[in-house]
Amino acid sequence: MFNVALPWKKLSLRLIQGLRNTGLFNNDWDTVYGITLLVSCSLPEPYRSVFPLDSAEGRARAERLTGPEAGGVFSKAQRLVGRLARSSASAKTESAPEAVWNSVPEDRMALCEQVKELLGYPGNPPSSLLASLFDEVYHGGPLYREMYGVEPRYNTGVGFIERDKVIVRRSDLGSLAAASHGRLAMLTGRPRKAAEYSLGRLISYFRLGASVFIGDGDVRPTPEAASFRKPSGKSLLWAREKLHSRRLVYVGDSAEDLQMVKNARKSADGLAFAGVYANSYEPSGQLRFFRREGAELILPSVREMPRVMREVARG
Repeated sequence: MFNVALPWKKLSLRLIQGLRNTGLFNNDWDTVYGITLLVSCSLPEPYRSVFPLDSAEGRARAERLTGPEAGGVFSKAQRLVGRLARSSASAKTESAPEAVWNSVPEDRMALCEQVKELLGYPGNPPSSLLASLFDEVYHGGPLYREMYGVEPRYNTGVGFIERDKVIVRRSDLGSLAAASHGRLAMLTGRPRKAAEYSLGRLISYFRLGASVFIGDGDVRPTPEAASFRKPSGKSLLWAREKLHSRRLVYVGDSAEDLQMVKNARKSADGLAFAGVYANSYEPSGQLRFFRREGAELILPSVREMPRVMREVARG
C-alpha cells in the first residue's frame, strides 16, 4: 500500500502477541487489520504521503526500511498496541475494531480511514481484500476454492496450512476420550474444513455435533454465528449442553480462551480453564499471564492432559 518493505518476520511477533493478550484478537483478520493500521500510523511522514499509490512518484518508490528506522516504526506501533490494551481494559471494550480505532492518533485518522477502506474491513471473502488475501495465503488456492466456492485471485498454489504441526497424538486423544467417556469436543476459530484438513483422521476422536467451528460463521456469515465468536462464552455453554456434562474443562493457549471461560462462568458453574504455554511466541510470558489471570490449571502442552485426567480419576 505504501511501496515500503519492512522486516516483518523479525519484528511483528511482539505486535501479534501484544494484540492477542488483550483477549480481543482471536480472529486472524482482526489481528492483521490491527497491525496494518497501527504500522501505517507509525511510518515516517514521507512514506505515508504516497498513499494511495496513485502517482508515478509513489509507484516508483520501492524502499526497504532497515535498521533503526524500521525499528522505530515497530516501536511506535508497539506503543500504540500498549495504548490499545490499556484503553480496552479500562473501557471493557468487546470489539477488536473499536479497540484499534480508539488507539489511532487523531492526526492519522484520515489516513487510517483510507487504509481501512482499501482493505475492505470489516468484510469477508471474496469481497474483502484483507480477508481474501489472508485466507488464500493461509489455506491455499484449492482449499480456499472448496471453502468459499469462488476462484482464488492471489494464491492458486499451496498455503501455509501445509506447515501446520499437529502437537497432540492419537494416543493422547484416545486417553482423553476414554477418561471423558467420549465427551471430547473442539471449540476453534477455524472453519470445519480447515480443522479437518489439518487434523486428518484425528478429528474422529471429537464429537463433531458438540463442537463449534467459529470460522464457519466467516465463510457463511449470520448474526447468530457472530455471537459465538471468542471471547463470548456462548459457544462454550452450547458445547457443554450438547455434551450433557455438568463439568467442563476447556484447554486453550490464549487470552481469548481464558476470557471465554470467564464470560461463560457468568451464566453457569462447573467450568474450568487449562492454559498451555510451551508453543507460544514467548512461553515464559504466557506462563506468567496465566498465573496472573488465575487459570485453574497451567501445563506446558495439551499432551499433559491425559496424565492430569488419570490423576483426577484416582482422586
